Amino acid sequence: MASSRQFVWVTVNRDRTPDVPKQYAVSAYPTLLTVGPNNEKIHRFQSFQKPPEFLASLNASLRRWGLYKNGEPWDEPAPRAASIFDSGTVEALPAPSEAAPSGICVMGERAWVAQDTKLWPVDPVTGDRGKPHVLEDRCVDLTTDGTRLFAVPYGWSKGDPIVVIDPKSGEVLRRIVTESNKKNRAHSTRGVAWDGSHLWVLSGMSGRVDRVDPTTGVITRTVDLAGKRLAGMDFDGEHLICGGPDAVTWFDPATGDVVRRVEANYPIRLLAAAGDVLLLMEQPVFGHDVGHRRIRVWPKRTIIHRWTPPPRP
Repeated sequence: MASSRQFVWVTVNRDRTPDVPKQYAVSAYPTLLTVGPNNEKIHRFQSFQKPPEFLASLNASLRRWGLYKNGEPWDEPAPRAASIFDSGTVEALPAPSEAAPSGICVMGERAWVAQDTKLWPVDPVTGDRGKPHVLEDRCVDLTTDGTRLFAVPYGWSKGDPIVVIDPKSGEVLRRIVTESNKKNRAHSTRGVAWDGSHLWVLSGMSGRVDRVDPTTGVITRTVDLAGKRLAGMDFDGEHLICGGPDAVTWFDPATGDVVRRVEANYPIRLLAAAGDVLLLMEQPVFGHDVGHRRIRVWPKRTIIHRWTPPPRP
């Protein structure tokens, strides 16, 4: 193709020249880099792409190269929308810290927010935070039965237990082990919710949710949601609600069918229902600066979005 002939292609064997991937902070393969004469990052993309997406990436590299040659800024991030949603009412609350979000739920008058290995009590209206508990390990989401907190790890589907936490002390009360998951080596857990009697655990890439008995750890039902690449989950008393790269979606837990979908301008990592309001936290978007150092592109500051969705049509 014409676009590919405008590049000088160099293949790096990471086994023979391990210093080269380190120099360019390459951690995923394949990664394609367009670099300047002083090793500046002109463009970068990774993972397998189908021909149309691959061609678009090559053309993006050529466009940036043209800006670079003309002495113009070439690596500025694409502008993003002023608000996470175009509908409803959105308020911004301060997050407890700048660490990546790893869990959120609402218990009565208080929200609980996990960031890295700290578990923060947060006022869901003002964002004011209390003194945190220190978690034994990071989690990927939180939920509550109104008395206890349940923290689910990223590797739950490979046999790791769901951790039950006392919110008053931060003490681990017990661990819920799902025996059938000890043989399952998948690593895709992305959310957890409480429906009043059972836990629901989300495998985000597949859209599968498992209904788990909180006493025995037995999976009592499995439902395939009509959605993929989901992240974060809660139960509003009737529906399972999930975030994702471009929307908030409500699902019927009996059938997995989509009940409602509202498009979002930012990728959503976590959400929690608080009556008619949803608390949401973004999936951080990372990139690399012109010197190939890893940086966080969005959000510039970690916040909690307090969103009142528009009425259902």
